[in-house]
Amino acid sequence: MAFKQFEDIIAWQQARSLASEILAVTGSLEPFQREQELARRMQTVALDMQGVIARSFASKDPQRFLEGLKASICYAEELRALLYIAADRECINLRIFERLTRSIQTTSRKSQELITYIKRQLKSNRMKPEQDPAQSLASQPNTGSFRKVIVNKDEASPAKPGRVAQQPAKALTESGEYEKLDLVPSNDYSVHENPPDWKPKI
Repeated sequence: MAFKQFEDIIAWQQARSLASEILAVTGSLEPFQREQELARRMQTVALDMQGVIARSFASKDPQRFLEGLKASICYAEELRALLYIAADRECINLRIFERLTRSIQTTSRKSQELITYIKRQLKSNRMKPEQDPAQSLASQPNTGSFRKVIVNKDEASPAKPGRVAQQPAKALTESGEYEKLDLVPSNDYSVHENPPDWKPKI
């Protein structure tokens, strides 16, 4: 993620502004004095919306951060429902209701935009092609002993032990390819100059 701290997150900034509005409205308007439980609930939800973004971001886990952003959207919807109750109880007028509703919707939209961005990044990372095995092998250091492969030039195939003495010397040539002698043990000695325990036929 490109954010170094939660204060850089626009969704958190918007949630902070919304929480300040809710605290100011519920703390200053006289009708909320008789609806203290409603006021406390609105304050709690607004503060939780701000806090869950910071808390999930601190986990440094993209999946947990996504869950936190989704939770903030849920808090936003709950707060919007509480606004209707406040309006029904005549704690706020239409102008305040519409202003706070716009602030809630903006906060929710910023969280949703960030969710979409993070999901796109995660999907892009998963779809990156894996490294070519040939490149992976090429990147490893070459260690051990190597020997040029001896092939039968006429038949374009590895010279077999029983055939070496019968072919003219000019028919054998180095292929330009190398075999590694100490990687995988093999019982096929057709490419070795002097295979162990092998004697030419007489």
